[in-house]
Amino acid sequence: MVGCTVYGLLLENFSPVFQSPPMKDVQHIAYRFLTGTDFFNIYKQPGTEAGGGGQTYIDFPTGAISIEKWEDFFSGITDLEKSTATNGPQWIFPINSIGLTDSAKQKLKMYARQPTRIVASSQSVFTSRGDRILAWHPDNEFPKNPEWPNPMQERSGVPRGLAVFLVRTLNNEIWAGWFMNGSEHLLTQNEATSKLLSEILDSENEEGDAGFLSFDKGILMLDEANDKVPFITEVTVGSAEPASTTQRQRVFSNRQRSEEEITEMLFDDDEDQDDSSAPMEKMIVVRTKRRNKRAVSALKELYGHKCQITGDEFLFKKRDGIFYTEAHHLIPLGKGGADSPRNMIILDPRVHRMLHYADVEGIDLSNLQEQEDGSATLEIKINGDSYIITWHPKHIEHVKKFEDS
Repeated sequence: MVGCTVYGLLLENFSPVFQSPPMKDVQHIAYRFLTGTDFFNIYKQPGTEAGGGGQTYIDFPTGAISIEKWEDFFSGITDLEKSTATNGPQWIFPINSIGLTDSAKQKLKMYARQPTRIVASSQSVFTSRGDRILAWHPDNEFPKNPEWPNPMQERSGVPRGLAVFLVRTLNNEIWAGWFMNGSEHLLTQNEATSKLLSEILDSENEEGDAGFLSFDKGILMLDEANDKVPFITEVTVGSAEPASTTQRQRVFSNRQRSEEEITEMLFDDDEDQDDSSAPMEKMIVVRTKRRNKRAVSALKELYGHKCQITGDEFLFKKRDGIFYTEAHHLIPLGKGGADSPRNMIILDPRVHRMLHYADVEGIDLSNLQEQEDGSATLEIKINGDSYIITWHPKHIEHVKKFEDS
């Protein structure tokens, strides 16, 4: 199985008898969560749309990964061909696919298609000029669009949390992989490891989100031959001695362990680790995703820290006595939604997850029903059941003002 196919995240200890091949230090990771439009276009068959059209690339917005970061990513890469395209730099380089030994024959072109995006070109499946990265090809178990035989398919169907990534190693190679991340399935056995990739594993990631991470030498390593769990963290960073197999953690595994394996691992951790003497772990993370925290805080206060759908029925109070809620973007940021109060609602965390992962219908602000007290409501369906979103008069006033402008 190619790439980091995880519907859940399992952090798997090495077996003491496992002999690890030489690992390559990871310097940078650039990632992008695919959108429904991406999925539609990369699997679109000839004749689907009159006159062709549609993208054949996967784009990385420069608002998330700047051109300067890409310059750093490609600096010193072996056999790199760099030139200038119409809208900015262009790079052609050998691309390796994790788990596929013959993938080094491929080359990938990335370029500034617009000032706002760097694109990985020729990533469609069915066009003659497509040269899809092998790690991202359906022949190698990359998720298929279930609608692809249907020429009338909609721009939807992308699996939740499907992301592609490129890894830059310290020995000047670039490797490609992918993973699927569903926060409700996450299983984290090691806090330090989960923090290491917390930007990618953030449960708030939405379609179209992208990011860039950097690591010091020895923090994160790549086993390019392992297509199931390619990443390894060294828990004993800073030590002059290499970490033992019991001090390493594999990252991104979907192998189902037996109860015996799970309990053995848990008790081994309990008995063998001494937190008081645990070594310091060091990492550099370049965080690129910024959210409008000020607006979120104000909206939560406006709603008394209650859900706009269920009130306080299912909420719990934090240690400070305030209900815990989350902000949801009605139109995902990756689909052009604004990071603004007009595009936000405040939800119970369980309801929030439902809106991300369940079958949701009716999110259309043109169907808002104004109430006599100045509030507004919208009926939606989640997995076929009806729910009502209610907007505070001051909140809906702001929404309407923008819609009318």
